[in-house]
Amino acid sequence: MVVERYGGTVNQFTGDGIMAVFGAPISLEDHALRACLTAMGVQREAERLAADVKSRDGVTLQLRIGVNSGQVIAGEIGSKAAGYTAIGEQVGMAQRMESAAPPGGVMLSESTARLVEDTVALGDAEVVQIKGVDTPVKARLLRAIGEHHPHSRRESRLVGRTRELNFLTAVLDEAVGGAGCAVNIVGPAGIGKSRLVREVTAIATRRHVAVFTTYCESHASDVSFQVISRILRAALGIDGLAADAARCASASNSLMQTMKTCSCSTTCWASVTRR
Repeated sequence: MVVERYGGTVNQFTGDGIMAVFGAPISLEDHALRACLTAMGVQREAERLAADVKSRDGVTLQLRIGVNSGQVIAGEIGSKAAGYTAIGEQVGMAQRMESAAPPGGVMLSESTARLVEDTVALGDAEVVQIKGVDTPVKARLLRAIGEHHPHSRRESRLVGRTRELNFLTAVLDEAVGGAGCAVNIVGPAGIGKSRLVREVTAIATRRHVAVFTTYCESHASDVSFQVISRILRAALGIDGLAADAARCASASNSLMQTMKTCSCSTTCWASVTRR
């Protein structure tokens, strides 16, 4: 099931709709992105089903999906295994976003849009009137899921990492000289691992060394060699291509000689629209 694939929990089924929760009962740092991935995945599955329904019954089948992020009250209700649910104002807002979405579309609340704006393609901000709220609220249509591209930032001078930086620079020199090298940087959250990587890649770039970067995604932890696939795609210049097109393109390319590798909850409502 698409919801379970991205770590969500289906806790309500209303006949023509479902409610799924991300980030509860299991805490997920990227709960909003997972909800968006699920929404797009559900729409793709619905499109395949709609083609069969159209050819068999002559009926156009489309889904509307709404996504909202915020604090909720979540827990077990009753003694049944399926008794886990979430309640609160934010759950209702997800349902209102669903009602504001066009058939076949996914509507995000302002809170969800802020959390995922760096990794998805969004429509222009629009103001929608929803039931139970006197003033219109902002919402954005989810267009597509894109690749994560960190914002360039203005860095302050790095201090206190002279020994580490000297070691990594020496490893870079060996790599430039043709030696195969790999470095694993580990440490507690917030200690400066990403900053150290950015410093080394900046040095490599100034030396005109080709730098290719990739990243891991928590929801894809069960996909074997995904990060290896990503770095090879980046090195071969086939990012964004479908599997068949990527194979054709990579067959005609040679791998570059030098490659350095750098290393709350969301509620989703979906309902069926028949025409």
